[in-house]
Amino acid sequence: MHFIVFIQASRRAFFNGLLGRMAGKYPMTSGRILHLGSVPYAEALSLQKELAERRGRGEIPDTLLLLSHPPVYTLGLRGREEHLLASREFLSSLGAEIHRTDRGGDITFHGPGQMVGYAIMDIALRGLDLRGHVRSLLGAIMETLAAFGVSSWERPGLPGVWTGGGKIAAVGVSVNATGITRHGFALNVSTDLDWFSHIIPCGLSGERVTSMSRELGRGVETGAVEDILSSAFCRAFGWEEAHGGLSAPQPCLVPGGSLP
Repeated sequence: MHFIVFIQASRRAFFNGLLGRMAGKYPMTSGRILHLGSVPYAEALSLQKELAERRGRGEIPDTLLLLSHPPVYTLGLRGREEHLLASREFLSSLGAEIHRTDRGGDITFHGPGQMVGYAIMDIALRGLDLRGHVRSLLGAIMETLAAFGVSSWERPGLPGVWTGGGKIAAVGVSVNATGITRHGFALNVSTDLDWFSHIIPCGLSGERVTSMSRELGRGVETGAVEDILSSAFCRAFGWEEAHGGLSAPQPCLVPGGSLP
């Protein structure tokens, strides 16, 4: 009986919060993209948590963080230590950190030459479930790859984006009880793929990892990818273009485009 009352109270709190957010100042067509450059993983994780709390209170709009990390291996909720093929001491000697995190998925690598996107979004307000949210993320990545002439697709039961050369983008997200998401995706642009040789990427033994540079046989600038990915993300989530507080117009920015 107490359990049922708790569930009913939680449900009322959830819907009351949802109605409050629907009446807030940020409509579903508004959002912003913050371009942060290289950010240490622990710092980016702390920032995500802060922004997720603020999004839940309706203080900020849906937000996509686009950035890269110094070399780091992250293990998600299903990450297994045996998928780390080198010792922590050896990886540390190479300059890589190792972090446990609360995203979905197994183990992956983040580093220079990679485009990482963390989506802080109220999917409950948008009427999306987690699967629909992930599909939208993957759609934006595949649209970006197509713009560069790289054919890509999803594979049933194997999250991420794939090409003929292997897995080119990983995805791993989390969502809290009120429908606010964190974490997101990592697209290999010109990543040094040797870093992946020290792990079983995403726990998928025998599967290859690739990058845009490898698929195209030439160097690819992350800045060019970032611009196209930003616009693709806007379309995937129905964000309208607006101008933020930056020197040049950027897609999907609300006033106050700098980091809050």
